[in-house]
Amino acid sequence: MSIHLLVNLQIAYLLAALLVAIGAVTVFFLRTLDDHATGLMLRLSAALGATALTIAVSALFMVQEFLALGMHLANFGIVCGVIAVAEITRRQLGLRKRTALMLSLMAAAALAFLVAYDPARPLMGNALRHGFEALIGLALALRLMKLTHSSTPVLKKMIAWLALLYAGDALFELANSLSNDLVFRQQGGSLVIGLPQTIGIASTSVLSGLFIALLLLTVNAHMANRLRHLLSTDELTRLGSRRGLLEQGPAFLQRSAQGGQAMAVMMVDIDHFKRINDRYGHPVGDAILKHCARVMRASLRPEAMLARYGGEEFCALVPLGQWRDALVVADRLREQVQTHPFKIVGFEIGCTVSIGVALVHQDLALDACIAQADEALYRAKRNGRNQVVIHGQPAAPASLLPLQPTPAPAAPDRLVPV
Repeated sequence: MSIHLLVNLQIAYLLAALLVAIGAVTVFFLRTLDDHATGLMLRLSAALGATALTIAVSALFMVQEFLALGMHLANFGIVCGVIAVAEITRRQLGLRKRTALMLSLMAAAALAFLVAYDPARPLMGNALRHGFEALIGLALALRLMKLTHSSTPVLKKMIAWLALLYAGDALFELANSLSNDLVFRQQGGSLVIGLPQTIGIASTSVLSGLFIALLLLTVNAHMANRLRHLLSTDELTRLGSRRGLLEQGPAFLQRSAQGGQAMAVMMVDIDHFKRINDRYGHPVGDAILKHCARVMRASLRPEAMLARYGGEEFCALVPLGQWRDALVVADRLREQVQTHPFKIVGFEIGCTVSIGVALVHQDLALDACIAQADEALYRAKRNGRNQVVIHGQPAAPASLLPLQPTPAPAAPDRLVPV
């Protein structure tokens, strides 16, 4: 039995093992980016590492007397690597995990390779591998093309088309492998693989390398999105952060102004929060912050932007149907916090909030709106807390307040909160 190639078979499979090993290292570092999938990513990394080791060891024993066994084990390892990489790619592009399906495919591959093993037909391992590659590549490509929401749409398209190209190349190689197996048997166990087949082997390696490269780019994009999310989200309350509010708020106000929609900026402060911390401790204080954040988020419409501005202070950008709705919305928010005390084992802790409201003038910048709302908040606290004050309006009963947007001050007089 002899097979002669224009490239060294051991080197080709060792290169494949190196590519899989790179994927394993990538996934190992990737596990820290997704708190809900750390265990899954660690298991996938271990699976890829074991796959790379299997391919490498098989390649080292790929001599003529163990050629069929070595090629069979190496090809099985490559199939397992392709299945794992496909699952990782799906996960990184926002699709839900399919761990059971992945393990079922690996089990099916193991059974197929076991049944098809024949020392007299070493090329059948290649045919099986290409068949699985074509199936997985085609399924991945079709699924990604149906994916409408993705944080990395360009990479999604690139990976989908590359997976489709990979599937097409695998089908071509499947036909080649079956043809070579037929020639190998007809020639009594001898085969010379020429330039076309060598180019096919090389193209598969190149596509595998490109796939790993795109996976790395996807990881990089995922890391960037994750970092942006961390910077724009408050870690304790899971609301928006002050940074996210100041970055996204101006565009939010501009969109509302262009649509002719009334807007209000509300600064909300939990009353006597320092006393709560001093009496019950900071862990309870943190729990109350999270509780109040949940109550306020539920009280506001989904399109409103709510962020923790600092300490026990929150800021909300609220679209309104009409200007008079500002007082209604703010007072409902205040009432919801007051009527939903924080409950802990054995007792309740009541909370109230003071709210300052600024009605957004078309020419008023976000920092000036926040400054006006902050000034109104200071008045609410000075007047006894647990109340709503609107900037520029007299201290009269709510039903008598003539709600109109406050004109924008000149640029030099704008107040910026410290």
